[in-house]
Amino acid sequence: MSHSGEKPYKCLECGKAFKRSSLLQVRCQTKFHICISFHLQVHQSVHTGVRTFLCPYCPLTFKWSSHYQYHLRQHTGECPYPCDTCPKAFKNSSSLRRHKNVHLGLKPYTCSVCNKSFTQSTNLRQHMRIHTGERPYICCECGRSFTHSSNLALHKPYRCSECGKAFKGSSGLKYHMRDHTGERPYRCTECGKSFKRSSLLSIHQRVHTGVRAFQCPHCPLTFKWSSHYQYHLRQHTGERPYVCKECGKSFKNTSCLRRHRNHGSLIVSQPALNIPPNTSQNY
Repeated sequence: MSHSGEKPYKCLECGKAFKRSSLLQVRCQTKFHICISFHLQVHQSVHTGVRTFLCPYCPLTFKWSSHYQYHLRQHTGECPYPCDTCPKAFKNSSSLRRHKNVHLGLKPYTCSVCNKSFTQSTNLRQHMRIHTGERPYICCECGRSFTHSSNLALHKPYRCSECGKAFKGSSGLKYHMRDHTGERPYRCTECGKSFKRSSLLSIHQRVHTGVRAFQCPHCPLTFKWSSHYQYHLRQHTGERPYVCKECGKSFKNTSCLRRHRNHGSLIVSQPALNIPPNTSQNY
């Protein structure tokens, strides 16, 4: 059929026909076999809106297998398209193709205003905003706009009137202001102790409830506090993330490092004892 040009599979909605019949879905219905072209079925999702590909990791669905496969790689991290020149690998063939332009020195995307060239169309698109003044990334909190999404991500529109510290969200500023005002609206009903955040109150209540929320994956021990849990994990892993800058010795927690430093400073700062030479002789 590929030579004759025959296209026997026709869409009932728009009349578009397809020639490939190598991929068939065969469904048994009573005593008959109904053969449906896979390509025709996929095409008809344009008209039906059916999204047959459901992601097992999140609620997203897809019409096309290629979009589905690419999305799966966002979850799995799989990069099946390696570059044959450098160690980089990519999630789809188009990304690899664009990357190869770097090695080949190709810059096929040229600015129509200043003639500057780029290896990727996305770089040209971002560059064009210099000329057009387009700022498509808008802060929903203050209305300020940016040329790049990364600039919006770094933007912190909420600033403390007391110390000038800035925050991305109003909740961060609200919690911070309690450092200045001393407000502690979350009170423990058992002992009356109050806290700036509800999360801190929840942690504190473990003192009264006895809940040990942190379970060691290596042994049966459980812990109330994250700090105790993290220290215990290091007994299993051997991790010693706190390093003395003076001698390079490492420790499992900050208190051990602090004691080490204090001990060292005592040795260094201790005055030498002025002991006179022993002139007496024992016979």
